[in-house]
Amino acid sequence: MSWHANDGKKCSEIIGTSYEDLSLPLKLCFMYFAAFPEDHEINATFLLPMWIAEGFIPQEDNRTLEETAEGYLEDLVQRSLVQVKYRSSKGSIIYCSIHDLLRDLAIQKAKEDNFLVVYSHPD
Repeated sequence: MSWHANDGKKCSEIIGTSYEDLSLPLKLCFMYFAAFPEDHEINATFLLPMWIAEGFIPQEDNRTLEETAEGYLEDLVQRSLVQVKYRSSKGSIIYCSIHDLLRDLAIQKAKEDNFLVVYSHPD
């Protein structure tokens, strides 16, 4: 698919559909990626406790909040909304990132929902 004017709009619509299919907690977790700089490798051991502290992760039977948060991150990876950069030898995500187009979507949705506003400065 070409990223030119009309095709870029179609691509945005397709990506938007992936977002709309998420549960509310997953939408909140996805929008949180808007808070990180473009092309930033995000440390999952930092990210997951932040999701928990923000109250995005609901308590599930027989699982800790940390296990649920890890499952949410894996779900976003399986949906191709988040990219894994490094995994531990046990398979846990250590670092992840988000594609620029998906970050733009996260910023757009975060702004629409008054979740957060991203200000960028050239420096």
